[in-house]
Amino acid sequence: MSTSILKYTAIAGISVALLSVIITTDAKMSSYNHAQRAIDNNTFVVVDTPDIDLPYNFNDQSTGDPLNYPNSGGLMLNNPSNISTNVEYDPTTGNYNINQTMGGMNYRPPTYMESEEYQDYQFKQQVKKYWSSRSHAETQNNQSSTTFQS
Repeated sequence: MSTSILKYTAIAGISVALLSVIITTDAKMSSYNHAQRAIDNNTFVVVDTPDIDLPYNFNDQSTGDPLNYPNSGGLMLNNPSNISTNVEYDPTTGNYNINQTMGGMNYRPPTYMESEEYQDYQFKQQVKKYWSSRSHAETQNNQSSTTFQS
C-alpha cells in the first residue's frame, strides 16, 4: 500500500514540475504569416523537371492497343494479376471491343478492333504459340538426350 502511494506521489510531483516549466516559459505562437508574405512578394517559382534522355525508350501504353502492345516482361514488367483484359464481340458494329479493368473499374480507355484485324491478331497469336511450344519441346528433347561424361 505504501509503495503505491509513493508511486502516485512521484508521478504527481513530476507532473507538477513539468506544468510549472511549461507555464513559466515565454513560448508564444508566431504571428508571422509566411503564406501571406510569399503571396505579397510573388516569391513562388514553378520549376518543372528538366528533360532527361533516358537510356531506354519507354512509351506509355495508356492509349495503345493492349492486345498488340502488351507489357511483355523484362524492363516493362507484366501487368499485375488484378488487371484483366476482356475482348467482347459487338454484333451490331462487327467490331471486337477491348476493355482493361482493374477490379470492376476501367483501367485504360476502351479500344476496338475490326473483325479482320482481330482474326489477323488471333492467327499471329496461334502461330507464336505453336512455335513457342515446338521450341520448348525441342529444348526438352535436347536436355533429356544430353549425357555428361566424367
